[in-house]
Amino acid sequence: GRVYLEHLLRLLRGLHAATFRDDATRMLRAARYAARLRLTLHPATRRWLSRSLDAMAAISPARVRRELRRTVEEAESGGARALLLAHRLGVLGAVHPALGTGAAAEALRVAAQRGLQGDALLAVLTAGDDPEETARWAMRALDAGEGYKAPLAVEGGGWDVGCWQYPDDGLV
Repeated sequence: GRVYLEHLLRLLRGLHAATFRDDATRMLRAARYAARLRLTLHPATRRWLSRSLDAMAAISPARVRRELRRTVEEAESGGARALLLAHRLGVLGAVHPALGTGAAAEALRVAAQRGLQGDALLAVLTAGDDPEETARWAMRALDAGEGYKAPLAVEGGGWDVGCWQYPDDGLV
């Protein structure tokens, strides 16, 4: 009896069968909360989520980016654990096929072991396991250079991204 009750207390359950269709970003939040609180998704919630993965296509890139940003900011490797869970559930692959690969999962496992969070974890998500590319996206290998105010400014619409350096006297 007690063991079963303790098991029930460690389950995260969605509200209803259409919860992820109503708002597909709940898939990312479910993974984040489960990782943060060290909970397991209830079997019904897993079924509802897996049947709703196609709903992620209707979510704007800005909303997905906002949820991913919140996830990578989780403390104590919670973000990496959440992203690994989202990968196992198929959520990252629904966001973008490249995020659903085995290479992406391995890079996230390494990130979790290293305790990465924030921009460094986001860099792993976008650059995979290439350390130079990860450092570039994390802006660790960038130097603003003499006469520049910032090493990089990023702007994008959807998944398209443009990058510029800003000198002291205007845009180059």
